[in-house]
Amino acid sequence: MNGLDWRLRGIAARGALALLALPGCNPDTSAQGDGDMPGPTSSGDSTSTTGSSTSTTGTTSTTTLDGSSSDTADGGSSTGDPPPPELLVHFGTFSASSTKGMQAVTGVGFEPHAVLLWITEHQAAGLIDQGHFGRGWTDGLHDGAVATAWADGETATRSRWVDDACITLVNVQGDVVAEASTASLDADGFSLEWITPGNERQVAYLALGGSVEAAVGNLVLTSPTETVDTVGFLPEAILLAGVEELPAPSTGSRGGHGFGVAVPGDASHGSAHRERSGGSGDGSSGLSSDVALVTANDVPPPSGIYSLSGVDLEGFALTHRTGVQPIGTTWLALRGLRARAGVLTQPAAAGDMVVEVGFESKVVLFDGGDAIDWQAVPEIVHGVAVGTAPQAALWQGRSSGALTEAVWDSQRALLSHDVGTRGALGEAAVSAVDGAGFTLQWTTTDGVGRHVGWLALGSPAPG
Repeated sequence: MNGLDWRLRGIAARGALALLALPGCNPDTSAQGDGDMPGPTSSGDSTSTTGSSTSTTGTTSTTTLDGSSSDTADGGSSTGDPPPPELLVHFGTFSASSTKGMQAVTGVGFEPHAVLLWITEHQAAGLIDQGHFGRGWTDGLHDGAVATAWADGETATRSRWVDDACITLVNVQGDVVAEASTASLDADGFSLEWITPGNERQVAYLALGGSVEAAVGNLVLTSPTETVDTVGFLPEAILLAGVEELPAPSTGSRGGHGFGVAVPGDASHGSAHRERSGGSGDGSSGLSSDVALVTANDVPPPSGIYSLSGVDLEGFALTHRTGVQPIGTTWLALRGLRARAGVLTQPAAAGDMVVEVGFESKVVLFDGGDAIDWQAVPEIVHGVAVGTAPQAALWQGRSSGALTEAVWDSQRALLSHDVGTRGALGEAAVSAVDGAGFTLQWTTTDGVGRHVGWLALGSPAPG
């Protein structure tokens, strides 16, 4: 496993602790990113390969290196410039093991340096009444994960944060129904150790490799300024997920968590959801710009807010803006890539929406609270697109009458639904990707301008 080599390389690069001030970032709610970052397009011809494993399906996005050098006549040293570093990306799904112990996930096509994972009660794409959702990540050395639990007709809700697993899932009774830690990052994938078997639930994952370097950690946010100095490199993108009122890894009685994205020098946003236990009907969700992590309250507005205040060669710093409760948090820091973040608005009519990025995206992640701002209903939006295929989207919602709906779509990157009618309010797929950005094709929209956050990742700039 080479994950350790990447971490040691980052640690060796540590230098003076000069905290870099970040410019103010106020992403608007159009289809534009913040600021002007024209960035060159990625070089090379893009190809896709399909993983061949009985346990995984997916697509790897790579760049061919043909023609980047040529051999001498006698077979000696090659001539020409070496190929530029390339971000390798693979998105796939697999069925979680029904027994404790090891499960190898293969067919990735490269050795990952980081893996992001998502799990629900779904065993296949479709609609169900159990709103159990978990997300986590790993760098091969450290794990972190969070989860939310709602269920149709149930008044109890739950949340969970762990620092020793990359997958966790809990039900509304507080039982852990699936949990796995990382055993290794391998030449063609990764291996998990199931502490609580996943029982054939579908797990989606995004593997990042090639040029990217990654670090994962966990902490409890309590102070006016929280400094993370264990990253080992200058982060170029930071992802965070946290559960309020959890001063230690455990399960909580208010079902919800927050998710945030911060790109130093560009933009940040956070989305969150929460539903209070007890059948009171209290709950909220939404998205805020210019924050690194936000947590939802029982009712709007949000309760806990932290902003990214600086990065250095050791890690990053978060500044507390509001809230009094501790937030159990897991983070993923990345470098060796280009990153851009922004917020878009669901359009009034179906059609194409062009989102400017400034470079060719290898993968785009979407998130939100399915609201214009903040609403008194808990809902979750999550999506991922590697080029135009594969794509996947999750929407989960809960009404004041304890109705719950969760939708998993393997053909689109964005969804919005109505719990009562079970009808689609918004549907979109990434239809094109180029050196300027990506295009979302909206096939369904009810005209409500819901805000959706996005994070685009691409290969490092040449040179």
